[in-house]
Amino acid sequence: SNSNSNSQVVTEHVNIIVMEKGVFVQGESKIQVDSVSTDNINPHTGWMRVNFSVPFDRVPIVLSQLQSYNTNSSKSNLPYLKTRHVQVDKFGFSVAIEAESESFVDKSDSLPGQIIGFI
Repeated sequence: SNSNSNSQVVTEHVNIIVMEKGVFVQGESKIQVDSVSTDNINPHTGWMRVNFSVPFDRVPIVLSQLQSYNTNSSKSNLPYLKTRHVQVDKFGFSVAIEAESESFVDKSDSLPGQIIGFI
């Protein structure tokens, strides 16, 4: 529940979907669900290459989300972090962590130990 400006309680409904890690095939469609640690983000570029466990037949659509936010970093006061990916191909993609108020998290502080989930 939430309150609006008139202090009335407003009920909110949230739909979720839960998927386990793995590769799922339905007809001609393939979905791969996995996660990766940010421990291997390149400190010079701020990007990390993620390889799919099974290549796709065509370039897939990739959705990713930061699954953890360990505060072992000088950036622990950032209110919101998100993932950004580029160079998507049949074999994988490159990912970086982006902060709400700055273009990229400082490359020298690549937030190691975070978990990025992707579909």
